[in-house]
Amino acid sequence: MLTNCSFLNNTAYTNGGGMFNEGSSPTLTNCVLFGSGGQNTIFNFDINSTLTANYTLFEASESDYTGSNNLTTTASPFISTNSTELRSGSPAIDAGNNAAYNGPATDLAGNPRTVGGRIDMGAYEFQGTVPQTRYVNAARPNDNGDGLTWATARKYLQTALADAQSGDQIWVAQGTYKPTTVITDRLASFIMKEGVKIYGGFTSGQINLADRNTNPATNGTVLSGEIDNVNGLTGNSYHVVFNDQNGLTAAAVLDGFTIAGGNADGASSPNTFGAGMYNDASSPTLANCSFLNNSAGIGGASTTIIVAPRSPTVRFGIIMLISGGRVQRFQ
Repeated sequence: MLTNCSFLNNTAYTNGGGMFNEGSSPTLTNCVLFGSGGQNTIFNFDINSTLTANYTLFEASESDYTGSNNLTTTASPFISTNSTELRSGSPAIDAGNNAAYNGPATDLAGNPRTVGGRIDMGAYEFQGTVPQTRYVNAARPNDNGDGLTWATARKYLQTALADAQSGDQIWVAQGTYKPTTVITDRLASFIMKEGVKIYGGFTSGQINLADRNTNPATNGTVLSGEIDNVNGLTGNSYHVVFNDQNGLTAAAVLDGFTIAGGNADGASSPNTFGAGMYNDASSPTLANCSFLNNSAGIGGASTTIIVAPRSPTVRFGIIMLISGGRVQRFQ
């Protein structure tokens, strides 16, 4: 068995530039093979020889292996033809299996073996910051997953937001998401992050952003302020989404959600307006969002968004629904 090994610039006269197996059936895990013969990288000489590979990256032309969770590429995953260090954007980054690794805490260069929560394929761990796609699915039995695949999705959107860094995307499956599990915490809200794009309307397992249902009327992806689990607005969060002077720009995106059940009936500002979304000195991008059944005590019973001093970027038909609900701007 070979674990977290990298193959580069290997050749053979005929076959097996990377590995030649005769009467042998090895296993590769968390490995990377590139530039070692293309479709002839692996050669199993006889019927008693097979290669099992798991969480391993191959050139797309190589197919002489079995196993699961493997990837292929037509572009080099390495920084050069003379080094097996991973380049930025390499498909080997954060693609290995942590449980399969039982080696030292550092990689071949002496750097931390795991960066970003998930081990890389190959001998070197990429040390830079790589944008992640994070997954959330309310149907998960618990919140214990790392959130980096649909199979290990977070259960709670709040946890994914806490994990996310600028440049990340959060893909949210159909379901209802509340900002807290504490039924009396009316101050709990979803707080967006700069540079983080939050997309709703997915079915678990979808692999392309274009696959999701972007229509909030039919995609069943709801951000709800109904934290007390009682029908009606009385005990709901003051704000479903609360961006209070957190400096958001158009790079912070909320796209594909119904925002419902906020109740800004507090005794003082800011909990008297902006039940659906409150933005103070923040200008996120909103797209494909519907605001439904939110209520505020000031500025009209149905004020949904308060903006001060900047306005959000609105794309693709934001819908305001409830007794004349509107966007209200305060200077």
